[in-house]
Amino acid sequence: MKPKAALAAAADQVNRRDAIARARQEAADKLVELQGFRAGLDAERARVAAQTGPARFLAMQLGTDAETVIRWLVALLVLLIDPSAVVLTIAAARRD
Repeated sequence: MKPKAALAAAADQVNRRDAIARARQEAADKLVELQGFRAGLDAERARVAAQTGPARFLAMQLGTDAETVIRWLVALLVLLIDPSAVVLTIAAARRD
């Protein structure tokens, strides 16, 4: 009776070790997947930071937030570019 119990206990330990090894491998695979996802997010964050760097610098110099600076820059572009488009349209119309 004891040899059967010992064999059963050994088989149970082997099954537990296999289950632990599978769980460990699944966790390692998930970790690699999450690290890849994080690397992608870090790259996107760096790209966005590089694009918004000048606006943030200007906002820091003016003592305001970047969104306000961007709104003012867009307003300036509209005020400066739109009149020139109107003038060019009038000039083109007079040539005809």
